[in-house]
Amino acid sequence: FGGQSFTFGGQSISAAGTYYDTLTNVAGCDSIIGLTLTVLPIPVASFSIQPSGDSVQLGTNITLTNSSTNADSIQWLLNDQAISLVSSNILPVSDTGLYCISLSASNAAGCTNISTPQCIRVFTYGPQNFYMPNAFTPNGDGINDFIEIYGKKDLVIYLSIQIFDRWGEKVFESNDSGFSWDGTYKGKPLTPGLYTYVLNITLNTGQSINNKGSITLIR
Repeated sequence: FGGQSFTFGGQSISAAGTYYDTLTNVAGCDSIIGLTLTVLPIPVASFSIQPSGDSVQLGTNITLTNSSTNADSIQWLLNDQAISLVSSNILPVSDTGLYCISLSASNAAGCTNISTPQCIRVFTYGPQNFYMPNAFTPNGDGINDFIEIYGKKDLVIYLSIQIFDRWGEKVFESNDSGFSWDGTYKGKPLTPGLYTYVLNITLNTGQSINNKGSITLIR
């Protein structure tokens, strides 16, 4: 293999080619022997991960691209265990956690090289990552004037919010994840007091948030 040497006729050779040596027996007879040396390049295992970075959200396809050289076969390894990819290039991921991937590349002679592991953390946003204030002061001072949700709104694929007064009349509703409510109904400011809401969110991870609560309007 490339980088190794072979001893023949008292000399160390490492380049491919044909070599000869003359041997003499005790009777003085000469024999010529030949050696044809083939040098196989050592396989180099390498690959890339997309998306780049050290973490991705659960539900994102992690694509592995083999860029090994001098390899006749490869084997993907996840946490040092052999795995098969999905659709030939997507890492099988079903849960959050740390995934350390490496690649084993081999040539026809059985020489193997294993890449340095690349680790990527898979995480998810859940209900605890979305926050709905329980009070606001829509007095026009630019501070806490609106009710809205806080969190990773780009993960939201569906949202429904309904707000009711103390008598059960609906005073606000929206299907926009970027909604904001200023405490008005039909263009008029509502009186201070307690209002209730029903919030339903579906994330692109498949998770659902179904929440009910109260909001205090303070003027």
